[in-house]
Amino acid sequence: MADDPKQTSFWQTLPGILTAVGGIITAVSVLVATLNHAGLLGDSTAKPRTEAVQPPASHATPAAAPSPTTTTTTGSNTAEPPAAAQLAPSAARDEPQPARPRYVMRAVFYGDPANYFVTENDDIVGVDPSGIMLSVGRRTPPTVIGFAWMYQTPYITYGVDPQGRIWNRLPNGQPVQIGYIMSP
Repeated sequence: MADDPKQTSFWQTLPGILTAVGGIITAVSVLVATLNHAGLLGDSTAKPRTEAVQPPASHATPAAAPSPTTTTTTGSNTAEPPAAAQLAPSAARDEPQPARPRYVMRAVFYGDPANYFVTENDDIVGVDPSGIMLSVGRRTPPTVIGFAWMYQTPYITYGVDPQGRIWNRLPNGQPVQIGYIMSP
């Protein structure tokens, strides 16, 4: 019986110590992120950086509804973008406003209540249902054969075919139409 090795706890082994340290780091990271998001850390007067963009003067509704196999959120895709005064409440009324971009097309994504516009400079601007306007991406030349152009954001790129259909790929590689392009 004197030759039996002493049983040690998992937490006293190197893998156990590394697991414990990783768990503590993860817990502290989540706590810091939560406190920061709640505004309890850092500069409480700092505001997120957004790029205010003027809305178009008028907004056309789609000439034809999307295909019957798809669903869209009703009401939100035909709403007018908010007035400029709603976009930048902190800006003084007497300050000169930047030149309003000219919208050349509108992107509609099935099930997305936000409106997206492409400017004549190929910038893509999003307007959420509350009226906040942000720069979301760029219209870029096609990188895939068969597409007229690419709808590129910092996180994902969609293909737009010559008929104005917006495409993405499912995880299994199958293409799926996720929206369409129309006039602004």
